Amino acid sequence: MSCGYAGPVPPVWKLDGGCSVKSLPNPETLDKLPALCSREYGARAAFRMMTDSSEYREYTFDGVDALSGGCSVRLASLGVKPRDRVGLYAPNSPDWPVAAFGVFRAGGVLVPLDVRAAEAEFVFAAKDSGLRLILASDAHLDKAREFTPSGVKVVSLEAEVAAASADKKKP
Repeated sequence: MSCGYAGPVPPVWKLDGGCSVKSLPNPETLDKLPALCSREYGARAAFRMMTDSSEYREYTFDGVDALSGGCSVRLASLGVKPRDRVGLYAPNSPDWPVAAFGVFRAGGVLVPLDVRAAEAEFVFAAKDSGLRLILASDAHLDKAREFTPSGVKVVSLEAEVAAASADKKKP
């Protein structure tokens, strides 16, 4: 299947506010990407999402770097070790990439779990992937706890990101 473009696609970051498009060097591994972007773009918006109250929730590149680092520490405190599989059971939100980079920085393997999947698909993915932990959005926390195989810890994605944010503010 062709998309109509035969040439190579360069790595490009588009920034808001009329900023120019700029290529970044490719990081050796994904866990290095937040720090690389933080150095390059700092306080600029990395992720922005409109909330139910029609306000924007925004994370800067600096914030993503700090929060994903905090999430990696939180994950380690929950027992996540290098090569452990960590499920992410949440819809799109700024917390999703923060948690994903936190998993990478903790040395874990990210296992995205589809929030629209049927119960049988969720159970199969959770068992087959060998999960150690699931980060579930508050809206899906009860379902995750109900259908997750025994021995797999389920925690709130929002609570862990909030705790990482609070940890970041400590002296």
